[in-house]
Amino acid sequence: MVLIYGKGKTGESIKKYLEKKNIKSLIIDDNDPLPESENINTIIVSPGVPFFNRIFKYARKRRIPIISEIEFAYRQCNDSCEIIAITGTDGKTTTTSLIYEVLKEISDKNVYVGGNYGIPFVEILDKIEEASFSYQKPLDQKNNPLDIANSDKNMNKNNISTSHVSHLTSHVSPFIVVLELSSFQIYSTKTLKPKVSIILNISTDHLDWHKKEKHYVLSKLKLLKNTEFSVLNYDDKCLKNIKGKNVYYFSLKDLPEDVKGIYLKEHRKEDGLNVYNLVLKDDKTEEIQVKTQLIGFHNLQNIMATILTAYLLNVDVDKVIEKIKEFKPLSHRIEFVKEVEGVKFYNDSKSTTVQAVEKAIESFDENVVLILGGINKGGDFSKLGSLLKTKVLSAFIIGRDKEQIYQMIKDYTNSIKKESLEEAVKDAFEVAKSNKAVVLFSPGCASFDMFKNYADRGNKFKEIVESLNGKK
Repeated sequence: MVLIYGKGKTGESIKKYLEKKNIKSLIIDDNDPLPESENINTIIVSPGVPFFNRIFKYARKRRIPIISEIEFAYRQCNDSCEIIAITGTDGKTTTTSLIYEVLKEISDKNVYVGGNYGIPFVEILDKIEEASFSYQKPLDQKNNPLDIANSDKNMNKNNISTSHVSHLTSHVSPFIVVLELSSFQIYSTKTLKPKVSIILNISTDHLDWHKKEKHYVLSKLKLLKNTEFSVLNYDDKCLKNIKGKNVYYFSLKDLPEDVKGIYLKEHRKEDGLNVYNLVLKDDKTEEIQVKTQLIGFHNLQNIMATILTAYLLNVDVDKVIEKIKEFKPLSHRIEFVKEVEGVKFYNDSKSTTVQAVEKAIESFDENVVLILGGINKGGDFSKLGSLLKTKVLSAFIIGRDKEQIYQMIKDYTNSIKKESLEEAVKDAFEVAKSNKAVVLFSPGCASFDMFKNYADRGNKFKEIVESLNGKK
């Protein structure tokens, strides 16, 4: 029997898949008693279940292999899928969507998207009708060391070799699966072998889940263990020293002579678009030009990761560039909402980290009136100090942890605590009108204190902005 831990969307998808395969399963969560007498040979955990949850202790005590839904789904593929795996503290969804949109239009293979974005990986299995799937027998516990404390000893974050690819299959896969993966989903993988693994950036996040920053970093880097190609951010201190013949970097600065990848040469604005001249270098060097509707250098990094991925998959880069120009910003990611009396409003509700707020502010040439706050996930907002001093006229703070955030930033900009998002928007509008600034809603926090999720939060912001009347 398979024990599924987690009754959310992912857990229910796993259960339905197993039912189709006539495999007996039991689904429970934290509110249910742990089974004592069932004959369980595998446990599959949903993404949000942390490593210190009781289910991991239960599995160790009974020597039952415990894996993530990502690992489970991958084992069913039997090498029929090329996996493009994307992770990072920020920017995952934009990059995942961008790669998917580009590849589905250009690649001669069937392309699917899922994971932390879209649908669970296990649901994609039903969509791949031509592939031959079979339920894989679980690894025995001896060969399935999932305790990150043990793997610490074997993983040096600055010396992960990705050159050992001789064991990878040479089978040409008819399908590409683009997966956005959180650190939670990567944590309980064992045999996952992506064709291309992308790590966009690593900064402190989800310490409520990982407990230690080291564990969070290692969970991200685990993605590179069995990958064929790595696409990494050279501007990130956690990533720039990773070695391997199949490691490719993207950077906003010139790359060293011995580093393969893509970097920014120069940029400008033209006809409302951002224009970037880039240098792509491998065995040979070529210059390319990209035009995009996306704003901010963080989105340029997402674009460069996309171009590198396409290049490594032997996809025509010129066609990729054409598709990038057509790509529009996703909802809740520095999304332009409306202009009222000369004030432009931007919805960046997907922002849940300090780093995301920083990138959002840096995306604007104009001064910013900032709205932020919610449930702080352990971020130090004082790190925004110099940026707040130079670019942010006022910061309106909402949510459960507004007092904590206020104390962190009050010395750097005019900081005002507000009881509701509506109050914050209306007061921010008045400040922005007088100072020719933009209003940016970039919370840098989780949303669950006041909203269902980040999308609900962003939609509420847009509703409030739409209700502003402006001049009569």
